[in-house]
Amino acid sequence: ERGGVAWGLRVSGPQQPLWLKAEDTPSLPHGWQAMSTADACIQLKPGKLFDAKTVLPVGRVPVLNQSASGFIGYHDEYPGVEASRVRPVVTFANHTCEVRLMRQPFSCIQNIFPKIGKPGVTETEWFFYAVQGRVGLADYKGHHPLFRQAIIPVPPLSIQRRIASILSAYDDLIEVNRRRIAVLEEMARRLFEEWFVHFRFPGNQLRMVDSELGPMPEGWSIDQLGSIAKLLSGFAFKSSTFIEDGDFGLVTIKNVQDGVFIENCASRLSRPPENMPPHCALKLADLLQSRLRESEHGL
Repeated sequence: ERGGVAWGLRVSGPQQPLWLKAEDTPSLPHGWQAMSTADACIQLKPGKLFDAKTVLPVGRVPVLNQSASGFIGYHDEYPGVEASRVRPVVTFANHTCEVRLMRQPFSCIQNIFPKIGKPGVTETEWFFYAVQGRVGLADYKGHHPLFRQAIIPVPPLSIQRRIASILSAYDDLIEVNRRRIAVLEEMARRLFEEWFVHFRFPGNQLRMVDSELGPMPEGWSIDQLGSIAKLLSGFAFKSSTFIEDGDFGLVTIKNVQDGVFIENCASRLSRPPENMPPHCALKLADLLQSRLRESEHGL
């Protein structure tokens, strides 16, 4: 869509095993074979690459960044990669390990690698699910060589199609619900604006008086946030205590976006440290603020 959200699919699931040799894989069902991702797909040329200086705020073609679902901008030139619902394309982000399934034409920034299934060997949509979580994000570096080396179990095409059909049906339903949630969030935003920006409450005629911030309802006061709320700091956890299947998720800046809490935690603990402050054990309805830079906050 022009200036809107381009349609792509990305699921968040558990990490899958990383096998780097065929002999490391467990016994596979009859007809299945162990194969590297490099041998199980065809890597496409990304076409002309874009960056922050060459994209537009609106346009016909979205330009993928290395996040889970974001775009760095748009352009109106020929798309670098052709994709559609009948010919989807999988992308792998070199530095973040994010995998997406794109169903519309797009272009890329550097270090985004588009791929499709290999005819007669793999279906593209099945390949998308098969490679989810194979390569984890240890630190900010290039992961594509490891991704290409990773071994995946490849079933016959008929089974691939069945697996992809079932999983994509769930993901389509999830996408519909996400769009419904987005509509509800927009309704809530407008309602908040009506009540707390324009002070138009249903069934109430408020007398407005002047203030240093402009007209406001009579009886209301102006206070600094620090005088009515206490800002508590987080806790410095040691990465050496992280485990893959811990019972406790660790909330980081990435989890706290502006108006959105992302429940999927990349790091986990078996138990909280004994010296962790009680307020760091989050409860329902706790208010979180993240601060990445002076001008970037999430609430």
